[in-house]
Amino acid sequence: MREIISLHIGQAGLQIGNSLWELFCLEHSIQPDGTVPTDRILEGLNSNIDSLFSLSQYGRYVPRAIFFDEDPTTINAIKNGPSRGLFNRSYIHQCQVESGGCWARSFGTIMNKEGEEKIADKIRKQVESCDGLQGIMLYHSIGGGFGGGFTSKILDLLSSDLEKVTKATVSVLSSNHSLQSSLLEPYNSILTLKYLKEKADMSIMLENQALYKVANQQLDIDNPNFSTINRMIAQLISSVTQSSRFNGSKFVDLIEMRMNVVPDPDFQFLHASYAPFINIDKQNTELTNLQQITNSLFDERSSFINCDHKNVKYLAANLFFRGDCPWGEVKGVVESIKQSPNIKFAEFAVPTYQIAISDKAPVPFPYSEQGRSNKAVCMIANSSAIETPLFRIKRNARRQYSKRSHVHWLVGEGREEGEISEALEIVQSFLKNYKEANYENPDKDYCTRVQHGTDYIRQFVYTCDCLDVEGYIKNGIEKGEDMEGKYLGVCVQCAKKCHVGHNLKVKGIENEFFCDCGLENCKVKCQCQKEEAQGQEEQQQQQQEQEKN
Repeated sequence: MREIISLHIGQAGLQIGNSLWELFCLEHSIQPDGTVPTDRILEGLNSNIDSLFSLSQYGRYVPRAIFFDEDPTTINAIKNGPSRGLFNRSYIHQCQVESGGCWARSFGTIMNKEGEEKIADKIRKQVESCDGLQGIMLYHSIGGGFGGGFTSKILDLLSSDLEKVTKATVSVLSSNHSLQSSLLEPYNSILTLKYLKEKADMSIMLENQALYKVANQQLDIDNPNFSTINRMIAQLISSVTQSSRFNGSKFVDLIEMRMNVVPDPDFQFLHASYAPFINIDKQNTELTNLQQITNSLFDERSSFINCDHKNVKYLAANLFFRGDCPWGEVKGVVESIKQSPNIKFAEFAVPTYQIAISDKAPVPFPYSEQGRSNKAVCMIANSSAIETPLFRIKRNARRQYSKRSHVHWLVGEGREEGEISEALEIVQSFLKNYKEANYENPDKDYCTRVQHGTDYIRQFVYTCDCLDVEGYIKNGIEKGEDMEGKYLGVCVQCAKKCHVGHNLKVKGIENEFFCDCGLENCKVKCQCQKEEAQGQEEQQQQQQEQEKN
């Protein structure tokens, strides 16, 4: 069944959840009470409805979702809203202690008051109801005291109980410095980023300001409200999960997406784009061209984060097509963007796109500004673009911490002051990786950090032609080792000389190559050195012939 469990945390998480589950119900023809009309039952049988909903003993579909918040207003919007008969109320949890906008209070005091075991048990029950769990998705804001702190603690619990389960977050980034909702927001954000890096597998980052721009440019709305923004996010998430819920020619689930779009644990922060959003007044006259809307994913017209898209370098990208998108046309579109000089990949990345195609066209929300479209495409990408918003968060936190402003609120909740400086260092570390991805010749041996004979390997590492791969596998088999899924990778010297820069040399070695494959009599020869050697021999021959003449 490949189920997905959704955890909605804090005000942002719950408001996104309200729109998201409304859309899921529209797509699967589920009524607000969890029933499916008799004339739509066959349609439901043709989709994998069980990936998001469980079927109760009374024949009602119940979302595989849990809601956590401290605010009774947002909790009551779920409990008493139009879909109040849809959700299992035991999975709508209101915390009794307020966070006061403080990350440390949500991480420690509130979780201790509610009981870690009680919270973990709710998640555990949802997991046990799944036959083949695809992953857990967490929706939250990183700058909120509750959305950041409580999410961090839940990720901490999940990392010990469900270490091998894919954990993906949909994280709403804090506003710019002038629009901060709390004086503690910089600390909340930097501490949450630390836990996302250490405990989550991938994080899709969203910015409200970028979403406002998309609403302005695509929907022609000058001042969109939060309902519009949350519905835009819902369409994005729906597209990401479409291929695992509906029929299509290309299938990609969360696990496969993670394997492609996160080439290395140091690069797990992602960004998203979606097109088209068509204003309802233009839905009957607007022409949708698949090539044009796909091209728009790579600039600010469709991007859900703010950055300079002209100077972005990609590490990996997933494209999710839905609706009237035949494979032949999709293939042509993808070939076109591969040839585009404006879309660049980092030098150590393999320029490929993972494709998912679903036959289900986007379903518009009723009584909203969004009109219908017969096709849509969204992108989840890993690129240097994410450095811009995350750098701003780090800068704001560092400025505030340099004055030790408001640190006492965290210390008063039992946290160490050093946690902030540690979080700043961790964020600085992975920001440096993204910054180096933009370099033409990154002075860092990404390609050489390979653990031979393990399942962990950077996906953008090439296997050198000069290495004896067959000999490596044969040697392992003779030793009685299971060689399935094991790779030889790239020899250190080839990585330094060929993939980074010809003028770099391994310490202590000038004219020879070495390899850590462990094979006896391994003669590592790099193709570029072979060509250089041949060129030198030809020059020597020419010189000798000239001397003779």
